[in-house]
Amino acid sequence: MTYLEYKIRAVPKGFSKLFFLNWPIILLLCAAGAIGIIMLTSVAGNSWHPWASAQLKRFFVGFVLMISIAMTPIWFWKSMSVLAYITSLGLLVLVEFLAQQVWAHKGGWIWGLLICNLLKWQKLH
Repeated sequence: MTYLEYKIRAVPKGFSKLFFLNWPIILLLCAAGAIGIIMLTSVAGNSWHPWASAQLKRFFVGFVLMISIAMTPIWFWKSMSVLAYITSLGLLVLVEFLAQQVWAHKGGWIWGLLICNLLKWQKLH
């Protein structure tokens, strides 16, 4: 539940936003991360290296990023939404254009798609 679902008069500011976060979901994410780190430790023979320590660092960075994004005012995300939409559409067009350039010398995009799938199949066997 966000603070928008509560019957409050003003939008919380500063660290008071932390009280309005959905803590059960955050604790569920932490539990899932802990289970993943425990599994990586088990796979590595009860050693933190090479996998569990790196995963713990990634989880911590992701958790801090998640809380930071949650604390960002909603007006910022509303103002950035049009820019993000236009950027993503531009990147989709760019990928399509670059894919045609790469496979043009090999007979077109259909032939390139067949070659890609054949190479994937060979890697599996």
